[in-house]
Amino acid sequence: MERREDEVQYFKFEKTNNQQDKIILTLFSILMNALIGSLFFYYSTHENKW
Repeated sequence: MERREDEVQYFKFEKTNNQQDKIILTLFSILMNALIGSLFFYYSTHENKW
C-alpha cells in the first residue's frame, strides 16, 4: 500500500517537474549570462590597469 502511494506521488512529481525544469533552466541561463557578463566586465576593466 505504501509503495503504491509513493508511485502515485512520484507520478505527480514527474508531471509538475516539466514546468519546474523550464523555470530552473531559464533561471540558470539568466544566472550564467550575468556571470559571464560580470566576468567579461571584470576582465575588460582590469585589462586597462595592466
